[in-house]
Amino acid sequence: MVMTRKNPQHKKKQARLLLRGLLIASVAGFLFLFSKAIDNKDNSADVISSILAQLPEGGILVNGDDTPSSNLRNPNGATYYQDPMNPLAIPQGQAPNLPSIRVEDGALERKRRRYGGKGDKEHLGGFSEMDPGGISIPTFKHMIEKLGVKSFLDIGCGRGFSTSWFVTHGVDAMCAEGSHDAILRTIIPESEKRLVEHDFSRGPWWPAKTYDAAW
Repeated sequence: MVMTRKNPQHKKKQARLLLRGLLIASVAGFLFLFSKAIDNKDNSADVISSILAQLPEGGILVNGDDTPSSNLRNPNGATYYQDPMNPLAIPQGQAPNLPSIRVEDGALERKRRRYGGKGDKEHLGGFSEMDPGGISIPTFKHMIEKLGVKSFLDIGCGRGFSTSWFVTHGVDAMCAEGSHDAILRTIIPESEKRLVEHDFSRGPWWPAKTYDAAW
């Protein structure tokens, strides 16, 4: 069998043709998407306005039969709005919170011993009556004075010792806690404004706004 080498010029020509074909396909795809965007531009505002027009004063997005969409409101009345034109965007407003499910388990209560969490499921872990290990004043002061933290989100705050420190030092602080027992025994000032009961094992939750730091 006689082996022949392909002409280098022939290879270069094939490569140029392939590159040209890819370029043409890319440009065609871009023009197609651009034309679709132009077509939808005038309609997008109308679509959003139409959806927002369905929101009554309470802020609940209603279904076509005028019944409330149950997945948009929690027992505390928090609502959120998902932009239909951008499903990957961060939803506007606070997500519905999902409180922990209460249980009666004597063996679990004995296992917790000195930790709080009566009636909570085991995965919530319990909490300490006092939590000196959760308060690092030098760290907290550094966050405020050096890093400029003015708002703070505490995930799993227990009774709220860390959150309370930030509140008393002028920081806009909020807490999400899964333990119902901890919620009942919180020490957070104005807890009705700063505390949300949510069990993350039941689903996601996010606040209505962004915070400078999360703890």
